[in-house]
Amino acid sequence: MSFYKFLDETAIESFLSGNMLFKCIEYYRGLEADEIGRSDKHDGELVSKAWETPYGNPIEVILTPNRKEDHVMCVSRNLAKQNLDRMSKFGNKVIVIEDEEDFTERIRKRADIDKYEFACQNAFYYSGEDATDINIMKRLSKGLEQFSFLKRKLFDYQQEFRFLVFRENASQDDIWLKIGNIEDIAEVMSPEELKKRLV
Repeated sequence: MSFYKFLDETAIESFLSGNMLFKCIEYYRGLEADEIGRSDKHDGELVSKAWETPYGNPIEVILTPNRKEDHVMCVSRNLAKQNLDRMSKFGNKVIVIEDEEDFTERIRKRADIDKYEFACQNAFYYSGEDATDINIMKRLSKGLEQFSFLKRKLFDYQQEFRFLVFRENASQDDIWLKIGNIEDIAEVMSPEELKKRLV
C-alpha cells in the first residue's frame, strides 16, 4: 500500500528532501471555507446532534480538547479513483510514497530525536448522528490525542492518514521535521497518471 501527498509543484523538492511540515489543528479550524476543502472548523473535535430538548429541539454538542500543542501532517491512503478530481485541488502533483512502514519509521525516529511524542493512524470519520457510538467513546478513552484523528464524514473522500507530533507547552508555530531525502521510496506523478493506477 502507498501514501499519497498532493502538493503544488513548488513544494515538491522540499518534501522529497525530507522536510515534513506539521501544522497545529487550530490552523485548520481557523481557515476560511474554500472549494479545496482544507478548512474544517471542527477538525479534531467531536460534534454530536444526537440529543434534543424535551420539546424536540435539536441540541448540538461540541467536545473540544485542550490540545493546542497537537501538530499534524496528513497524507492520503486507500484513495478511490472517483475522488481524484477533488483531491487534485490540493496540488497539481502527487508524491506516491511506496513504502509506508519505512516512511513512518523515518518520521517516528526524527520525532524522537526532536523530543516530540508521536502517533499515527487513519483519520476516523464520523457523522453527528453516530457521535455517541460506543466505538468513538472507546477510541477517545485511549487518550485526548485521539481527538486529533477525528474528522466529520463529509471529508471522508480525502482518506487521510495522519501523523501527529506534540509535546507539553509547544507553541502553535509550524513544526518542521527533517527526516532526510525520501526519493528512494517516493515517486512524483500527475493526478492523471495516478488515476490510471487506481482501481
